[in-house]
Amino acid sequence: MSMFLRMTRWRSKSAILLLELALAHTAQADRVEFTNGDVITGTVTSIAGGKVVVQTEYAGKITAGLDKVARIKTDAELNLLTSGGENLFSAIDGEAAALKLSSLNRDLALADVSKATRSAGGQRSTLPTGNTKWTSQQRSPKAIPTTATSRCPPSRWREMSKTNTC
Repeated sequence: MSMFLRMTRWRSKSAILLLELALAHTAQADRVEFTNGDVITGTVTSIAGGKVVVQTEYAGKITAGLDKVARIKTDAELNLLTSGGENLFSAIDGEAAALKLSSLNRDLALADVSKATRSAGGQRSTLPTGNTKWTSQQRSPKAIPTTATSRCPPSRWREMSKTNTC
């Protein structure tokens, strides 16, 4: 085989590989289309409070109102919490009035999504409903007399907080 033919084949294979990589990269992006015709591609990181947040390579985080969204498509599953308190896990695609939940074979209006998040590693998780009560336990430190802190060096303050003496 001549050198010319080998070079031509190599260039053809290289061009095909580059095209495949470019198409694969664009297929990985989520897409949000707005009522005015604008389109944002990136990663939909959350939907909550009437807003959608899209992380883009070219402009960082972009936040937009859901009332301006005409169509939305995600390539990866999102954790969705509906206004009825239902937890769902699916990629979404479609018009704002009738999103298709691909892994669940059902439709859902974007207005019925009260919260959506993209979890780390694409893992399913349960989003807290509005009835979730958050609690935390925190011990308050013992009161330390101000006169003690003025006499005690900072290296001993931790011990002083336990014993209340310097």
